[in-house]
Order: sequence, then C-alpha cells, then structure tokens
Amino acid sequence: MAEPPSPRTVLVTGAAHGIGRAICLGFAAEGDQVVVNDLDEAKTAETVEAVRAAGGTAIGIGADIGVRAQVEAMFARAEAELGTVGVVVNNAAWYEFINPSQQTVESFERNFNVDVTAMFHTMKAALPGMQRLGGGVIVSIASLNAYVTIPQNAAYSAAKAAVVALTRGFALELGPMGIRVCSVSPGFTATPVVQVYLDALTPERRKEELGAYDERMPLRRLGRPEEIANAVVFLASSKASFITGTDLLVDGGMYCLNKAFSYNP
Repeated sequence: MAEPPSPRTVLVTGAAHGIGRAICLGFAAEGDQVVVNDLDEAKTAETVEAVRAAGGTAIGIGADIGVRAQVEAMFARAEAELGTVGVVVNNAAWYEFINPSQQTVESFERNFNVDVTAMFHTMKAALPGMQRLGGGVIVSIASLNAYVTIPQNAAYSAAKAAVVALTRGFALELGPMGIRVCSVSPGFTATPVVQVYLDALTPERRKEELGAYDERMPLRRLGRPEEIANAVVFLASSKASFITGTDLLVDGGMYCLNKAFSYNP
C-alpha cells in the first residue's frame, strides 16, 4: 500500500489549540508540512507560530469546514502553497451540554454538521489529490463517547459514533486505492480548556461532577493532548501500514471501567 511521499502535507481541522495543536506539533516533529485549519484566527496563528518555532513548516487557513465550497478552496490553497495533501486529520468538533429532549433542531444539526458532515467534506475533497499521490491516510478524531454516553451529551455521542461508522465505510471503498482510513477515540483529556475548568472547581465540586473517576480508572489520570497526537501520528505513519477501518481507543483504560462497581485493585 502506497504512503504519501516525504515530506508530507498534513491538513488538521480544529487545530487552533488543545489536541489539534498537539497533533500539528506531532506531525511537524516528523518533518511534515502542516495546514492548520480553524475559525479562531488568533489561536490558529499561535499554532502556526508554534510549529514554525519548533522548526516546522505550517500555514493557517480559516475555512468553515461545514461548507463544501470552503473546504475545496482550502485544499486548493494547501496544494498551491505546500503540495498535495497526503494526510487529513479530522479533529474539529462542537457540542452543547443539554438534555436531548431540550435540544433545539439547530443545535442538533450543528453538532452533526461540524462533527460528521464536515468530515465527509474533507474526505471527499482530499480524494482526488490522494489518488494522484497513489495513496494517503485519513484519521478522524472520534471519542470514547461513541461507546459510552454521559448525561446531556446525547447528540455528541451519536455524532462520534457516526464518525467511527463513516471511518469503516470509507476504509472499505478507499483501501483498494491505497488510502487508509482510521479513527482515534480519546478519553477525558487535559486540554487547556478542560484544565482551566477543573482547576476552578473545589475538591467537593470536582468529586460531585466527575465522580473521582480519574482516580479510579486503570492509569489513574487524565490523558495529555500529546498522547492523543502520538496515536494519530502513529496511525498516519508507515508503521501502521496494515491498519485501516479501525478505531483506536486512547482513554487510559476508561472504557474498561464499569462505574456501577467500585474499582480498587
């Protein structure tokens, strides 16, 4: 199965901060050129600068990935400036914590537009270039929520389950073309936004909201953005050349835990 030539052009959506930024830095460390996509212009510029400061090559493009025309324009610009995109990472996501019976149609549709439809757009837009290259890799960020659902998160969980299913469907079709398609499902990860939230909680409130599960799960801690990025970089590498159509849980063993029972090995 063919792999994109080196240095590869890697396009990462939702890359302005957190896991997305870590993914950009991870690929840059491998010598790849990075297209940083996000609608947050200031944070996108920070990610681009972080990649360049680390010795990498990056450009920022603020396309709305829920709009097909903007996605196609983004790929055209990426190719013009850095070369044909050989790796796509669908990281952008949106959600609203709300009970499903109270969620508006607009909110529900936005959840799927950002998390699922945008992924469909980027994969379709990447296909002609990857076919010219003779291969490519698409890695989409799903979530542990694709398998287990927390309260007030039904639409997000449904969208992430769709990401896993869409990954399988595209893998079946694109495999004969030399294009691998995988997904990664992070568990609870200490991104800057999450960490600010956690640090603001009193110990009592933290225990009430989180149930202290980070103390009960097998690895006894939250994930780090760079650990999610490492999984993505691996799946996009030649070391994963026989892996496609699969979802990789990167959750510190959280999926193993049935919270209905105490866990104290």
